[in-house]
Amino acid sequence: MSVAAGVAQRLAFRALDAVKGGEVVVRYPDGRGRRFGDGEGPSIAVEIRRPGAFWGKLGTRTRIGLGES
Repeated sequence: MSVAAGVAQRLAFRALDAVKGGEVVVRYPDGRGRRFGDGEGPSIAVEIRRPGAFWGKLGTRTRIGLGES
């Protein structure tokens, strides 16, 4: 994982740690996952199929990278 991708992942996870009134589940192709939020509301799942490409694009293209990914 590139430096930009690693930074993007850490920043995104830090932001997701603040979720309240629901839950966000991030899933990877190998079955790993991570839950964020307090679970006291709706739950959404985000499946990241190509983690290296996703985090890399998010790290280098910021807002537009999220939409493109």
